[in-house]
Amino acid sequence: MISVYGLVYYTLEYAKQSVQSIVATAGEELEINVIDSRSVRSDEILEWGKQAVADGQITRFIQASTNCKGAGPVWAYKAFPPQDGNSDCDFIVITDLDVLAKPGWLQELKQGQADHLVTGFGLDKSNYVEPNFGYTEFGFGAWLEGININLYNRYLGQYDHHQDSVLLQVAENNFFKSPLKLYHMGWDAWKDYPEYWEQKLESVDWMDSEPAIFTVYGKP
Repeated sequence: MISVYGLVYYTLEYAKQSVQSIVATAGEELEINVIDSRSVRSDEILEWGKQAVADGQITRFIQASTNCKGAGPVWAYKAFPPQDGNSDCDFIVITDLDVLAKPGWLQELKQGQADHLVTGFGLDKSNYVEPNFGYTEFGFGAWLEGININLYNRYLGQYDHHQDSVLLQVAENNFFKSPLKLYHMGWDAWKDYPEYWEQKLESVDWMDSEPAIFTVYGKP
């Protein structure tokens, strides 16, 4: 069973679609940990998360008391690592829950993990318009990113939160980007949620992980 650590901030509708697509196209059972980075919509997101756990759609819903940024998946991984002794768990999947998974995504990661430390996907540019960012021809971000567990443990010994560019440096360029391109709903946030970026970026130091208290719902 592959463990997925997905982060959501504010965009509940995106998270719902993202989780649904991940589950529907994986082709096998997943352990899904959803982490909510605190926003003005966190109470609403919590109600969805509790129901998703009750319905068996996700394994755990984890809510941070502050905007935890990339530290959320790190904390979730440390608190709830993949099951010991499971041969399929030599890598984990970290993702922002604003991307739509496509059939074959998990198989792509498994094939890439056979001889790479980090695997991931590029993005479909159909909805890429300025002032969006996060697109490069060469790299990829935290969108269904498969990371070798030994590498991730080594990475966590040097940094306290998840930064894609730094992680790729730690991997010493041993990474593979799948030709399968994913739809990035996050690029729609400018029109769907005009207030989103103003709230998310306000007084946030992205090089520092703010302390957070995490409350867990679901499987202990």
